[in-house]
Amino acid sequence: MLLLLALVMALVVGLSFRRIRPEPLAQWWYQRLLGVLHIRVQWQGERDPEARLVVANHISWLDIVVIGAQLPARFIAKREVREWPLIGWLAQAAGAFFIRRGSGSSKALVERLQPHMQSGGSVVLFPEGTTTDGSTVRVFHARIFDAAVASQCPAQPLALRYSPAPDGSAVAPFIGDDDFFPHLLRILATPALRVEATLLPVVSCEGGRAPMSRQARQAVLTALGMGDAAAQTRSEHTRRRSGVLPTRPLQHSDTAAENLRQAGQSR
Repeated sequence: MLLLLALVMALVVGLSFRRIRPEPLAQWWYQRLLGVLHIRVQWQGERDPEARLVVANHISWLDIVVIGAQLPARFIAKREVREWPLIGWLAQAAGAFFIRRGSGSSKALVERLQPHMQSGGSVVLFPEGTTTDGSTVRVFHARIFDAAVASQCPAQPLALRYSPAPDGSAVAPFIGDDDFFPHLLRILATPALRVEATLLPVVSCEGGRAPMSRQARQAVLTALGMGDAAAQTRSEHTRRRSGVLPTRPLQHSDTAAENLRQAGQSR
């Protein structure tokens, strides 16, 4: 039913793309999806209207649903998604920015995002570039903050934390060799999954992208009670060498579209 609603949303936006902004329709769809998945979100902090870029730690494909249901903003998808049947329509309907990976992709992304942000639009990014189990926050890639610097606007960090299921298991993280549909079934079987989402004070763009990335990561770490960024980075390197961290990262820009593509193939 939700896929059908998403298709209707895609057709409406596609036929009226000059008159209808996609963000409100996408937000409406995400809100209904939260109900279907039995997810309860507790929001804290205030959204700063000056911050056109929101950066969050990344734990699951659920992050997109959680954030998209609250914030009328756009996400990012790889260029190839546009050509996928149905899924390309859905991504386009949600206002995704399609980018090409590889050399020069960061510059091209900034050129796409800058006018959108300067005209009042918002973008949500996951600067870690991969998901984690929620026990750590990986280094934020500085190049992602170029759009904020170019637009001369601050970035607002967002800290996400998922509570365990009633049986104590960590059902939210989507990492390693997890497959979408088994994970979705686990979420649906969880009576109530609770999420804490905390909007944090903005970080200035004055010092450039590198200070922004460090300050944003530290703000998220502090909000989650994980302490110092340098210590977290050392711990991350140690865990990766020991094989604790997953060897197959989930790229943030592919998350939502890949999940929907799998759904389309199974139908």
